[in-house]
Order: sequence, then C-alpha cells, then structure tokens
Amino acid sequence: MKKSQAPLTTELLILPDGRILVHNLTQPFAELLHELNPDAEQITSRIPHPPLLRSGAASHPSPKP
Repeated sequence: MKKSQAPLTTELLILPDGRILVHNLTQPFAELLHELNPDAEQITSRIPHPPLLRSGAASHPSPKP
C-alpha cells in the first residue's frame, strides 16, 4: 500500500463517567462526532469548516421572490 493510501485510524476510549478520549482524530471521524454532538467545541475546532447539512433543505436553494 502506498503511503498516500494509508488507512485513517482514530482511537476512541469511552470512560465510565461518560468522558470520551480520542487519539489521532481524523477529519471524517470528527465530522461523524460533530453530527452526534454539534455543541462540542473540541470536535468542531478540528473540522476546517462545518459539515454540510444532509437534509433536503440544504441541498436545494431557496426560490427567489
């Protein structure tokens, strides 16, 4: 496997008190965690831009008056 094709790996540890520790947070995994908890600043700060909404409203522009 070429270096540019190396798989992305994120390690996640959920502690008994509910805290979550993440090592090597990749952008795809950060986007997934952001969908689960959009208010978490620690996750949002790892995403270069907020992910696009996946609802139908986001994919269709508003009609002009």
